[in-house]
Amino acid sequence: METTDSEKTLPQCSPLVEAHNSIWFRIAKKASKGARERFVRAMRDYCNGALDQVQTQVQRVVLDPKNFLETRRQSVGVTPLFAMIEYFYDLDLPNEVFEHPSMIEMEKVATDFVLIHNDMLSYSKEQREGCDHNLVALYRSAGMGPQEAFDQMGELLKVRLRGWYLALADLPQWGEAIDTQVQKYIEAVQDVVLANLNWR
Repeated sequence: METTDSEKTLPQCSPLVEAHNSIWFRIAKKASKGARERFVRAMRDYCNGALDQVQTQVQRVVLDPKNFLETRRQSVGVTPLFAMIEYFYDLDLPNEVFEHPSMIEMEKVATDFVLIHNDMLSYSKEQREGCDHNLVALYRSAGMGPQEAFDQMGELLKVRLRGWYLALADLPQWGEAIDTQVQKYIEAVQDVVLANLNWR
């Protein structure tokens, strides 16, 4: 994927690819260079995560919780939404904001919120469909009972909530112009987490 502003005429492809290209061309025309690069990285990571998930399921590989979370953070498809926030709100944030450890941690925590919520709420449905790529299912396969597995998910959420506020407290100031945009970005990241709950 190229980070250029020029829209190219592409051969006819699947509706999914066409939808992606439509989004990309709009982002490329309006978003900053940094935002375009972040979107490209996020989509690459998402595709790699989805492929890893499929390979894991096909090969029947059982991951430990740590490795499961690393793969799931990519395949859950949240980070491309974060990358689009800059486009939606016409933000122009320097790379140093996104390279700061606090911002990296906040995006990671928000992603974990989404995937933990998702796996809790979709567990029964995915069990009926024979899909075991689910953190609750992983805990169950390790010998936990249903309530114990959900209690463990609750503990994960508590840890991440604390991590969010610690990272937020350590976020530096870059000056009023940038700080105002950073606050808008953080609010939008929170909206992504809430949206995942509300659409259900």
